[in-house]
Amino acid sequence: MKCRKLSINLLVLRLLILMTVSSFLLSCTSQEEKIKREFIKIVESRLEQLKTENLQKKQKAECKGPENQEVMNSELKLALMKGETLEEHHFYHAVYCEYDGTYSYDIQKTSSLVSPYTGVVTYNCTCFEKSGHNEEDCLKSSWSTSILGEVAQKQRFAYQNNKWILKSGE
Repeated sequence: MKCRKLSINLLVLRLLILMTVSSFLLSCTSQEEKIKREFIKIVESRLEQLKTENLQKKQKAECKGPENQEVMNSELKLALMKGETLEEHHFYHAVYCEYDGTYSYDIQKTSSLVSPYTGVVTYNCTCFEKSGHNEEDCLKSSWSTSILGEVAQKQRFAYQNNKWILKSGE
């Protein structure tokens, strides 16, 4: 009888240990899922903000020319050396980039106590430009895909003090 009680007690003890370990592992997984959801929320918020800022840049485009006469003269010399005429060379430019709405991300667990997780988000932007001989011509011209075309952007984040912090990128 004592052996049977002991055996039942050991079984109950094993069951309690198994439940405790399972509970701990589930809480770790749910904590990691929570951190991942927070990362996605931060990323989507930042990219939506980027979309808005780029639209504002497009609407309030500022055509900028050379900063001084010396720069303008060197640009003109370079254009003439390339065989461009003065009419072909545009001194004033405006540029904006448009986020295409897609992104990818990667979150890594680290051994750091300060930053237990790092995250990287990658997204594409298509850059557009317009140009003209002077500021007025530039402002009137239409947007065309720039020589930069599509540009991949990356932002790096670290999870510190229970929140995601932008570490590098735009």
